[in-house]
Amino acid sequence: ALIKRGEIEFKDKKINAQERGALGVIIYNLDNDDTILDATAFDENVLIPSIFIKNSDGVKLKNLISEGLKVYFKDELFERKNDGSGKMSEFSSWGPAPNLDLKPDITGIGGTIWSTVNDNSYKSMSGTSMATPYVSGVSALLLQHINSLNLNFTDPSEKVSFNKTLLMNTAEIQMDEEHGVPYSPRKQGAGLANAENALKNKVILRYEGQASAALGVIDRITNFSLELKNYGDKPIRYKVEASSGVLTEVDKVSDEEPYEIKLDGADIKFDKDSITVEPGQTVTVNTTITLDDRVAEGRFVEGFIEFVPEDL
Repeated sequence: ALIKRGEIEFKDKKINAQERGALGVIIYNLDNDDTILDATAFDENVLIPSIFIKNSDGVKLKNLISEGLKVYFKDELFERKNDGSGKMSEFSSWGPAPNLDLKPDITGIGGTIWSTVNDNSYKSMSGTSMATPYVSGVSALLLQHINSLNLNFTDPSEKVSFNKTLLMNTAEIQMDEEHGVPYSPRKQGAGLANAENALKNKVILRYEGQASAALGVIDRITNFSLELKNYGDKPIRYKVEASSGVLTEVDKVSDEEPYEIKLDGADIKFDKDSITVEPGQTVTVNTTITLDDRVAEGRFVEGFIEFVPEDL
């Protein structure tokens, strides 16, 4: 049975088809929606198999029915690319925290992930059930690496903070390709956790001891300082930039999810275009954000500052 997604629950669609003699169910998405759901509600009363396909494929199948279409399966494993690969999940939580601190801190893979579950099995799931184990695993791997560096910490919480800083400093900024800018830091935090980047990094970057600069309510001219410390044994030179400029949230014009745009009337500058951080040394970069009269009060002022290594 070929069934279009609608108001009736998926399990009821399957049961209705089953009661009418269907051997299986193919459910296709709503008009103009080519996303795919990885689960369509399970029920012990459903005894026939089912799959979910995108709208355009469902329309093709529907148009072919009049031509005597027959559907069969070869009993072969088929792999396809995750439609959401490289995109922030729509269900991902937004910040900031009530006190305007940056939340979330970081992003982990969490949309339609095939991974281990209870009872020695595998399953495709989405949400924190997948993102949390991923980030936790990367953090554990990084903690083992930190232990091998023989660094001196005054207490365990300092080591945890160092771990978090490394992870956030080396995260990959996720781009919203549709709009040509990064996803908001209020949605992705510092970016996607990257174990390899974190393990290779020898310099930590902080603002007042934190891995993110949550400035709260700011003035038309706001100055703040970033500190980089090299705990490695070689000097590292960085180019300092904010390649995407100053961002803000678009004025909501429809029911679609908010996205970022360049903030007209905003500018960010650094007192150094490049820096060299010697082993064991700390370098300070002074930063200024300037907002002119085009920037209305109550707007988010946000973005990403990048330190790009020039000799790695």
